Amino acid sequence: MTSFSIPSSILEQVVKLNGNNWHTWQSQIMMALQSNDSDEIVSGEEKEPPADKGETHKEWKKKNKLAVTYMLSRTEPKWQLVLGLNGGHII
Repeated sequence: MTSFSIPSSILEQVVKLNGNNWHTWQSQIMMALQSNDSDEIVSGEEKEPPADKGETHKEWKKKNKLAVTYMLSRTEPKWQLVLGLNGGHII
């Protein structure tokens, strides 16, 4: 089973997206997401497996939810709505 934890120090180093720092935020958040293998989900490279794939689908959903949580935690509230951070691919 894959570990989905990310050291808080890595996530804390990601600047909060505020509308003026997209490129910095994008590169930093992707590096943080690489540490838990959810970067390819966010970039769209890793597609959601069919629901009948059992554990594989369950792990994908967990990584996707964590990725959204990490991105939300490093985004100023007004930009969360603008970006539509609700589980979609935004990067």
